[in-house]
Amino acid sequence: MPTEASRIGSVSRMDMSIPRTLSEAPKTTRVFLVRHGETSLAAEDRFAGSTDVPLGPDGYIQTEKLAERLAAESFAAVYASPMRRAIETATILARRHGLEVLTRDGLREINHGHWEGLRRTDVETRFPDEYRCWVEDPFTFAPQGGETGIQVVARSIGPFQSFARSSPPILANP
Repeated sequence: MPTEASRIGSVSRMDMSIPRTLSEAPKTTRVFLVRHGETSLAAEDRFAGSTDVPLGPDGYIQTEKLAERLAAESFAAVYASPMRRAIETATILARRHGLEVLTRDGLREINHGHWEGLRRTDVETRFPDEYRCWVEDPFTFAPQGGETGIQVVARSIGPFQSFARSSPPILANP
């Protein structure tokens, strides 16, 4: 059995994995998640996850304000879903940092199926059972032709794993 004196200064297996210098420490990636600015459909309380609509006037104002707020941050990359509203938002944010927007399909919003473009009140009236199931558990329930929350998470894992492997801060705009 080792004495206390012989253990002092020794390195156990567990200790061997502890970085001795900052350069050996694991790198941390900061990911800023930003939702796109408001669209005209959102202002009307319409489901528009997979409907490709541009930013509305208020969405541009919101995004410009956010760009001002993030101006002092340093970003290595800006990613967005291929939807116009996400690309427009990301472009405004990336411009201040001299970056191009990189699109990733996995960052798309949820597809609401046959609810797309409908007002929430219309969905409640026309599809009351579906709407009730979705409100109770949007993670496992999807309207006809739409995606569950689980499906959205599954397709977004790839881009987020890629983000985690990069070390500089990035901006992701799903």
